[in-house]
Amino acid sequence: MFSPQQPTTVAPRITESLGRTRPSKAQRDSPAHAGGGKSGAAPAHRQADLRAILKTSRLEESLFSLSYLTTHDNELSPRLSWLFLIVEDSQWLSFAFSIYLHKDMPEVLNLALDPLRAVPDYDSFVIVNIATILLVFTVVGLIGVVTLIMQRRGKVPLLALRVLRLLCALIMTALSIPIATFLIMGLHCVDGKMPKWGTACYTSPHLPLYIFNLLSLVIFVPLLVLGVTLFIETDPASKSPVSKAHSRMDKIDVIVRLVLVLGDVMLYKANETFHWAFMIISAILLCYLSFNMSRTQPYYNLTTTAFRSGMCMSAAFAMIASMFVRGLWDSTQKVIGLFWFPRASLDWLLEQLSPTATIANSFNAPSAHGIGSCARRNRSKQLH
Repeated sequence: MFSPQQPTTVAPRITESLGRTRPSKAQRDSPAHAGGGKSGAAPAHRQADLRAILKTSRLEESLFSLSYLTTHDNELSPRLSWLFLIVEDSQWLSFAFSIYLHKDMPEVLNLALDPLRAVPDYDSFVIVNIATILLVFTVVGLIGVVTLIMQRRGKVPLLALRVLRLLCALIMTALSIPIATFLIMGLHCVDGKMPKWGTACYTSPHLPLYIFNLLSLVIFVPLLVLGVTLFIETDPASKSPVSKAHSRMDKIDVIVRLVLVLGDVMLYKANETFHWAFMIISAILLCYLSFNMSRTQPYYNLTTTAFRSGMCMSAAFAMIASMFVRGLWDSTQKVIGLFWFPRASLDWLLEQLSPTATIANSFNAPSAHGIGSCARRNRSKQLH
C-alpha cells in the first residue's frame, strides 16, 4: 500500500514503458511495421513459427485435407442423411431378434430387421462377401487416388469427391453393420470349419476369401474410426441432421457396434452361457449409449439426438424382452416339462413382445428431446 503523502513513480514508469514499446495504430498498420521493414515478411515468419510448433506429417496433412475437401460444400442432402440414419439405427434391433437366439422366430421378422443375414447357402455368402470386400477396397483406392492428386497439387475432380463422400457415408452408417458382419463371418471358424456351412476355412475354396476378409477387416476398422472422426459436419448453421461439434459419441457408437457384431456372429452354435452373456452385455451397452446421448446432446439437431437415443433404448428394451422370452420358454420346458408345448407359441410371444421396442422409443425419444431443450435453455441463460 502506498500512502497518499508518498508519491510513487511506478505508474509513470509503466506508462513510459508502454509508450516506448507499444506503437501507435498508424505505426502498426504501416507496411514497414507489418513486415519488419519488408512487406509480407511477417506473415510468412508467423506461418513458419506455427509450422515449427505444430508439426504434422504428410499423412496427417493428407488426411485433414481430404476430410476438408469431402465435407466442405459437399455435404449430403438432409433427406439422404436421414435415410442413412434411420437404416443404421434400425439395425440395432436385429441383435435382439437374432435368428441365432430364437431359432423359431418368424422368418418374416428376421428378414425385415436384417435382410442380408438370411443367406441361404455358402455360394450366396461368397457372392455377398466378395461384393463387401470390393466395396472396402474401392473406398480405400479412391481415397488413395484423391490423396495422390492433392499431394501433386492437382485439381481433384468434383465427381470423385462426391462419389467418395457418398461411399464414406454409406460404409460409416447404413452399411457399417452388414460389412462388419460379413467380414467377421468369413473369419469365424470353429475346429477349422465355418460353423454355419461346414466349409473348411484354411483350404480351397475358402482360403483366398479368408485372407481377403482379414485384410479387409484390418482396413475397415481403422477406416470406420477415422471416418467418424474426420468426416463430420461441424457448422451449427448446417442443414445436415448429423452436424455436431465433435465426434466423441460417434467413436463410442462405433466401438459398441463392432463389439455387438462380433458377439452376434459368434452366437451360432455357441453355448447357452455365451447367449445369456451376449444379451446382458448388449442391453447394458445400448442403455449406456441411450443415456449418454440424452445427457451430452452431441448433435445440434435435437430431433436427431432424440431419435438416436430412442432407437438405442428401443433396442435395449427389445433385448430385455428377448431375454424374457428365452427364459420363459426354457423354464416352461424344464420346470413344467410341457415338451408338447406348441412351438408356434414362442412365435406368438415374440410377435407380442416386439412392440416393446416401439413403446420404449415412444417414451425415450421425447424425454431425450426434452432434456436437450432444457440443456439449451440453461446454456442460453448462463450466457446472458
